[in-house]
Amino acid sequence: MVGLLWGIFVGLVVGGGLSALSVYGLQVPVDQPLSAIWAYLFACVGGVLVGLLAGKPIWAKGARIEAGLKAVFGAFLGGALMFGLRRWVGIGLDLSSIHLGSGAIGTSAVLSLPVVATLMALLFEVDNMFGGGGKDGGGKKRIAESTGKRVSEGEPEEQEAEAGAGKRKAKG
Repeated sequence: MVGLLWGIFVGLVVGGGLSALSVYGLQVPVDQPLSAIWAYLFACVGGVLVGLLAGKPIWAKGARIEAGLKAVFGAFLGGALMFGLRRWVGIGLDLSSIHLGSGAIGTSAVLSLPVVATLMALLFEVDNMFGGGGKDGGGKKRIAESTGKRVSEGEPEEQEAEAGAGKRKAKG
């Protein structure tokens, strides 16, 4: 649950920061749509940032390669999500009461960039939650008792070693 909250936080901070950069840096009025080039560029940059921060962050032990791969994948995924929002999501929202303008979710920088970043962050967090391949419940790799080598669950060497250890205990 904490991971999902972290994913929402990272997505909103990255997406909100990119939205602020587009509105205040590029001087895009909140009532006008963001041009396609800037929308895709910001979505790709957001994907890289989310890939570095969400899931297993880059500063975690042994996470540099994983974070780098997520950053590259995040750039492509950000562009694809932005394409989907701009192409197929025509839901209009009126946020002029809080000075954020109105328009379709896919074309508004204030709405589309946080949505894209949050979706990616949640995807990376869910992947990190369920992607523990080869680890036991305690988060550590299993080690065969006889050889002392790391093994994944159900490897034949481990099963043979455990069976041999059981026979020796029964005889001795």
